[in-house]
Amino acid sequence: MANLQALMESPAGDKRPSTPDAAVQSAKAPVAETTEPAVPVAPATEPVPVLNLNVWVGERVALVAGLSSDASLRLQQTLATNILRSLGEASAQSHGNLRWPVFNNLRAPGNSLTDLRAVMAHVLAGAEGRKVIALGVAPAEESGAGGLQHIAGIEPAIAYPHTLAELAVSPTLKRGLWQAIKALAGP
Repeated sequence: MANLQALMESPAGDKRPSTPDAAVQSAKAPVAETTEPAVPVAPATEPVPVLNLNVWVGERVALVAGLSSDASLRLQQTLATNILRSLGEASAQSHGNLRWPVFNNLRAPGNSLTDLRAVMAHVLAGAEGRKVIALGVAPAEESGAGGLQHIAGIEPAIAYPHTLAELAVSPTLKRGLWQAIKALAGP
């Protein structure tokens, strides 16, 4: 920058500094940096969980399930639908895939735990009055920030630690889930 200023100040015919010492001096000259005022970013007060889940709502039961990117989404959706059918739900409405955080920068506005709670309240509004089954949503004490009760203020009737992808490959886990949820099966 200093060299450029020296070139600008020198006569039109002379493009170089007059002496080598002048070039060294101009290179050593302090460069004034312009800084723009920083945008204040609020520090994160609570850790924000990383989520990839879907919510299915039936007439009596709602299923909140963690999804895996390692397994077919169609397989996981089919398994969720079959779980609800085994509980007597003829049809269930899917609320779509919810991935959190929205932005990679956890300090970006709209990425806070408060924002996640607002989104979850909207997504789970249809689950009011229904028994909630949580699959693969870690309890708050295990993850520090996860847990359906911590995130959305909902205490699930059944909290099973395994995701749909894990259930798809393990008959033992499926039997364990059935033992946990069979009391919710309708007449």
